[in-house]
Amino acid sequence: MDPDQRFSKYQWINARVRKARDNRRESYTPDLDSIEIVSSVLGTGSDWAARWEWVEPLIGPSMCELQRRLRDGGRDTEATLGLVKPRSLRRLLIRPDSPEWSAADLERLRQYPLWGNSPPRELEKLPVRFTYEYECQDANCSGHRHRCTDWEMAQTYRSWKRLYGNGWEEKFLDRYEREMREIKDIHFYVGTHSLYPTWIVIGLFYPPLTPQARLL
Repeated sequence: MDPDQRFSKYQWINARVRKARDNRRESYTPDLDSIEIVSSVLGTGSDWAARWEWVEPLIGPSMCELQRRLRDGGRDTEATLGLVKPRSLRRLLIRPDSPEWSAADLERLRQYPLWGNSPPRELEKLPVRFTYEYECQDANCSGHRHRCTDWEMAQTYRSWKRLYGNGWEEKFLDRYEREMREIKDIHFYVGTHSLYPTWIVIGLFYPPLTPQARLL
């Protein structure tokens, strides 16, 4: 993207969008040329207060409830995006995955690029898969197991694999499992797959775990 259009997480932009081709009601495709940055990055001071102001109203009742609504209403009428707070974080699983895209994945990547024209280089596929196991706020929750495709985690893997070599996994689990369980107030941005009504974790929101949050 052009330098004056490159934006960060938690930064406001204006952009023209059009409805995407799939039937998820929140899916839109941005017009790359229309992107205009209209704010600085919302900071992390005062326990992420500037971010909490906008994120807190989006928190849903539970992952179980989102699943029920999607099952009963369908993707064209019910939400396929959400934000949920785990009641307990069991573990983060790290498993090997194929380092190569399947033929179907490649076809989708080349046919429907997210940002305008296809990039000059093929998107790199991670040779590992991250999966969170957790319980949501539903009193009858028996547990969830959702793949995590968070961009920040992927970039951390790429960086730490080069930096720490075979020791990257221990440090990774310390950051994204232990810290998220013990010192962060972890929430999951969740969404459904474009082709299947399957939920995945698409991002993390993790302000400091305050004394008030510990009571929830």
